[in-house]
Amino acid sequence: MSGSSYYVPHETKWPFLATVALIVMFIGLANYMNDESNLTLTYTGLALLLLVVYGWFSYVVNESEGGLYDAQVDMSFRWGMAWFIFSEVMFFAAFFLELCTTPENCLYLGLQARALK
Repeated sequence: MSGSSYYVPHETKWPFLATVALIVMFIGLANYMNDESNLTLTYTGLALLLLVVYGWFSYVVNESEGGLYDAQVDMSFRWGMAWFIFSEVMFFAAFFLELCTTPENCLYLGLQARALK
């Protein structure tokens, strides 16, 4: 692989199989909640989902160890994870600060209530 090209993986079956496994699992769970069946279908969907996760991760690890990722791909993975973590921190900061719109919630969080005018 040349150092100037960016690796773009080809189409894969794993997202489709994960969707099928989740649908099977949730249909089984919905049937169980409505007393229409036992948890067999739910456990089948869960087992399928675990197989898909194992297969998908082994596929990605094989891509990585096969030399298909260069320094640019590695850096984009790192920046992507950094931006994801940053967005999660900002989301939870906004969520918990929004709780301080009422004095009762601020006292529960151990913060002093501000007067909102």
